Amino acid sequence: MIQPLIETQYRLARHYVDTLRHANDAIHRGRGNRAYWYNRIEQDWGQIRHWQTWSAAGAETNGDQSQICLEFPIAGSDVLTVRQSPPERITWLQQALQAAQRLNDGLAERTLLYELGHSYILVGAPEEARQIALRLLDMAHAVNDDFNVGRAWFVLGQVNIHQGILDEAENAFQKSVALLEEVAAEAELGRALQGLGRAAMYRGDSHRAHDFFRRYLRIVEGSGREAELAPAYLTMNHVLLQLRDYLAAKSFAEHALQVCLNTGFQRILPIVWLSLGATESEMGDLEAACRHYQEGIGAARAVQAKSALSELLWSLADARMRQDAYAEAYAYLEEALKLARENHILHLLCEITTTLARWSMDQEQPGLARAQLGEATRFALDLGSDNFLVTVLTAAIMFGQQVNQPEQATQWAGVLANHAEHVSRRLFDPLCAQLEQELGSERYKQAFEQGRRMRLKDAVSDSVLLLENL
Repeated sequence: MIQPLIETQYRLARHYVDTLRHANDAIHRGRGNRAYWYNRIEQDWGQIRHWQTWSAAGAETNGDQSQICLEFPIAGSDVLTVRQSPPERITWLQQALQAAQRLNDGLAERTLLYELGHSYILVGAPEEARQIALRLLDMAHAVNDDFNVGRAWFVLGQVNIHQGILDEAENAFQKSVALLEEVAAEAELGRALQGLGRAAMYRGDSHRAHDFFRRYLRIVEGSGREAELAPAYLTMNHVLLQLRDYLAAKSFAEHALQVCLNTGFQRILPIVWLSLGATESEMGDLEAACRHYQEGIGAARAVQAKSALSELLWSLADARMRQDAYAEAYAYLEEALKLARENHILHLLCEITTTLARWSMDQEQPGLARAQLGEATRFALDLGSDNFLVTVLTAAIMFGQQVNQPEQATQWAGVLANHAEHVSRRLFDPLCAQLEQELGSERYKQAFEQGRRMRLKDAVSDSVLLLENL
C-alpha cells in the first residue's frame, strides 16, 4: 500500500512543478494568456506550497523527492519572483540547493546560488549575499561557465552598492556587463546595466544613469519579461525625479503600480509606493505622499523588506516634518535609523542622520544637531559622492546660521550654487533668503562669491572643523 501512495504523491508534486514551468514560460516569453496563468498559480498556490514542502521533507532520503525539490524554485523562477516574499523564496532556494548538492547537479547548484544571492540582497542581508556570490564565482570559474561568472559579478555589484562601496560596485557591474554581452544573456545584461545606472545615480550623474536605465528598459520591454517591467519603470521614475521631470516620473511610477496590481507582484510593491510618494512630495502634494508612504510601510512589513521599510519610514518622517508633525516624524526617524544601522545601508544612514540633524535644528537643539550632523558627514565622506556631500552641506548651512556663523554658512551656499543639480531648492532657497536678510546684500554677495571659488569637499571639511570646534 505504501509504494502506490508514494507514486501518487510524486505524480502530484511533478504536476505542480510542471504547472509552475508552464506559467513561467508564458510569462517569461510573453506568449499565451498571462492572466490565465497568473490566476491558475493563485488558485493552485496552496497545493504548490504543499507539494514543495512534501518534496523538501523527503529530499534527504529519496532521490526523486530531491529532484522535485530542486526543480520547484527553478521551474517557476519568474512567477515566484512575483508571487513569493523574499524570506519564503530563500527557504525554497536553500532547500533546493541542498538537494542539488546531494544529486551532484552542478548547473542547478550554480543557478540556485545566483537566485539565493540576489534574494539575500532583497531582504537586506548583504554579507550573506557576498559569501554566496564568491562561492558562485569560484564554482563558475572552475567549469568555464562565463554566464554564471557574469551573474556572480552582478550580485557582488549589488552587495557593494548596498554598502556604498561605489568604485567596487561599478567595477563588478562592468565585469558583469562584459561577460553577459559576450554570452548574449540579454535579460541578465539588462540587470547589470541597471546596476551601473544605480551606481551613476549614487554618484549624482543623473544623465549617465538615464542612459543606462533607458537601455535596461528597452531590453525588458523587448523581452516580454513582465516580472521585470515594474523594476524597469521604477528606475526610470527615480532618474526622472533627479532630472526634475516630475510628470514623466509619475507616469512611470503609475505604470509600475499597474504591473504590480495586474501580476500580484508583492515583493516590489513597497518600492512602488515609495516612488509614488516621492513623486507626489516633489510635486507638493504632501497628503497624497504620506498616504503612499503608509501603504508602502504596510507592504514592506508584509514581505519583510527591511531596506525599503527604512527608506519609507525616513521619507514619511521628512513629509511629516514639512507638515510640522515633529513628534510623529521623530518616531519614524528612530525606527528608520535602527533598521539602517542593523543592515548597514550607508546611503540611508547618511540621509536619515542628516534629517535627524534638521529635526533637531527645527527644535532648537543645536547640541544634538551637532552630533547628528557630524555622523551624517562621516557617512557622506565615506560615500564620496557629490549628491551626499551636498545633502550634508545643506544641513551644515542651516547649522552655521543657527550657531551665529552666517558668513561661513553663506560661503557654503556659494559652493552649492556650483552643484545646483543636486540641491534641494525647497531647503536651499529659503536659507539663502534668510542669510541675505541677516548679512545685508553686499556682505552676502561677497561671501557667496567666495564660496563659488571653493571645492565641495573643502567646504565639507570646513564644516567638520566648525562642528569639532564648537
